[in-house]
Formats: sequence, structure tokens, C-alpha cells
Amino acid sequence: MSRDNRPLILIDATASLSGGAVYLRNLITHLLESSERFRLHLLRTSDFEMTFPEADRSAITVEEISLPYLATRYWLLGSLYKMIWRLIVLPLLIWRHRPAIFFSNSGSLPPLLPSSVHPVVAIHNSLPFQPELWHVEVSMLRRWRLHLLHRQAKHLFREGVELIAFSEDLRSRLIRLGARGEQCTVIHHGIEWGEAERSSVHTGDVPVGDPTNPFFLYVSQLHRYKNVLNLLTAFARLRQDHPAVDLVIVGHLTDPTYADDIGATVKRLDLASSVRIIPGIDRPRLIRIYGLAHAVVYPSIAENCPFALLESMAMGLPIAASRIGAITETCHDAAIYFDPADTDEMANQMARLIIDHHLCQSLRRRSITRAATFTWEQAAGRTIDLFSRISVSSKSQPGDD
Repeated sequence: MSRDNRPLILIDATASLSGGAVYLRNLITHLLESSERFRLHLLRTSDFEMTFPEADRSAITVEEISLPYLATRYWLLGSLYKMIWRLIVLPLLIWRHRPAIFFSNSGSLPPLLPSSVHPVVAIHNSLPFQPELWHVEVSMLRRWRLHLLHRQAKHLFREGVELIAFSEDLRSRLIRLGARGEQCTVIHHGIEWGEAERSSVHTGDVPVGDPTNPFFLYVSQLHRYKNVLNLLTAFARLRQDHPAVDLVIVGHLTDPTYADDIGATVKRLDLASSVRIIPGIDRPRLIRIYGLAHAVVYPSIAENCPFALLESMAMGLPIAASRIGAITETCHDAAIYFDPADTDEMANQMARLIIDHHLCQSLRRRSITRAATFTWEQAAGRTIDLFSRISVSSKSQPGDD
């Protein structure tokens, strides 16, 4: 039997939730199309769902990782358990498989890796690299988690580690914290939605409140840094002049105490009849909700090329969003912006998307044009080029373990 000389890439998918899962599924799909160049071994937990055709079985092997607390209401408990697992168990798996490349999109790197292994770490969450924003977390455990991720960054900046940032904004932050410019590659996400998705809209089984009312749409997980309480305050002010407007919030309730705060704020501001909160839903229903929306509002205070904005632009929606680096970098002129701490400005910008029809039409055209610049072919292609460069380099440097 001939020896398989293709470099092995060990992929850690244990941190792949929400946008991270979308990213990794698309990347793996394109990596499988380059199966003549690489072999893949995937470490995944039950919350990362991806099926592989029989034709791909020779290019990828899958190792199921069983971790507790993944299906509970307590997202934080599962997240902390995964962090401990990556520190203790994951290094043993890497030593066992001895890949040419270890790839993770967890934003962290396990310790004590073989010197022959070349780590590549993709960083989705920018909040651990913005300690000035940690005060938004009221939970000591959540602050401790951010502090631990921040402390682990020193392992990312050592010689031989390649970093993928999804925005120039994050790359700048990493360099200020000690990363070398040459180790940080910016590769923006892709979006595969287009005309087919924009044409597939119908009301169907999508409950969005009063069907006669236009509504603003917010899509993302409900963490505190997503700034939903300020959004509700701004929306209440908007309703004073535009009472026939609703707000639809789509996202997983990952923080139970924040979910309680959101519910209490909705009640306090008397918004129960005009705010609809929908937990995470499947892609077909999400596309229909996008298609029914009048506009998108995105008030987050920390981001890194968010998928929700790529999806919104691909669906041709007008957008009002936070005036922060990664968001303006993503949307350019396809959105209007506000200070996420200024609820009056937020409400005023949302009002512009109700009363200024020419602005809305212009933003719709710009959104579609801007979304077309983000493709998975380009994102995956640049990542595969990075892997290829590393594998060529590793062949010229024999391991010494």
C-alpha cells in the first residue's frame, strides 16, 4: 500500500457555534475540494453539525468529542468546560495525531504542542482583545472568562503561530497587544446568499407580529456586548413618533440573566405588543424573516466581520449600525451609523430609514453591491493558500520531537 504524503490538517471544531460554525462548514467544504493537497481530521462536538458525502470519506476523518453541559441553558458553563478541555485534553490529541497543521477557530491555542506542528488560529471574538469593554459583563464568571482568553493571547503571539483575523480592525488590536504584523492575515468572511435568497421570500410560518407593520430586524446571539438594552430604549423613543413600527429580535438566549433583563426592559418600556423575540431558527425561516424586514439595526459595541451584516447586505436591506471599526469596515457606504451609546442618535437613524425612501433605495442597492465583494471562494482560497505555504515550509524543516 502506498504511503499517503498529503499533509494532515487537524481541525478543532469544538468552539464552532453560530457564526463560527457557518465559517468552518464553508471552509471545510472548500478544503475538501482540494483533497488532492490535504487530508483532514475533524474534532467536533455534538453542537457542530456537518455531513459528508461518501466521496469525501477518503479526504476527511471525523472524531466525535463528548463534552457535558453542551445542551444546557447555561452557555457559559459549556464554554468554560471547553476552555479547560482545550488546555488539558486537546494537546494530548494533537500529540497523538501529529498533524502538519493544527487549525482552530477558538481564538486560543493549547500549550505544549510538538514543534513539528504548525498552528493556525482564527479569531472570531474580538471582545477578549478589548478589555476597556469588559465592564458590560455583570457576571464575574464571564469577566474571568474574558480575562483568561486575554491572558492566553500571549501563546498566540509566539514565533511560528499564524493568526487569521476577520477584520483589519482586529488585526490592529492584535498588533497593539504584541502580535507581529507578518503573522496576522486578514481574511474577511464570505456570504453565499444572493438573488435566489432575495426571491424566495413568503410569509409562510414566520411569526413576526402585526403583518401590516414594517419592522426593524436584529439578528445575533444575545450577549451583553450586543447592546440590545440600548436598542430597546432607542426603539421605544422611535415608537413615540412612529407607533406603527415593530422590532423583531432573532438570536439564541445565551445569557439567562441578560435574557431576563431584556424581558424586564420590554415590559418596563411597554413594548410587549411591538417587540417579537425569536430564538435561533433554521436558515430557510431566517431568510424569510430577512426578506420581510423593512430594515436591519445592529447596535453591537464589539464585532469582527459579523455574518448578520453580510446576510443583511446580501438580502438587499437598508442597515443602521454602530459606528465602530469592524462594522464600518464591513459595510462601508451600505449602512448609516450611530454611536451605540447614544440612544437618541440610534433612534434618529432608525427614523431616517422609515421616512427617507430615497435613502432606503440607495442603501438597498449599495448593500447588494457590497455583499458581492465577500465570497467564500475568495475567503477559503486565501486560507488554503496559507495552509499550502505552511505545508511547503514544514517539508523543508524536519521535526525534532
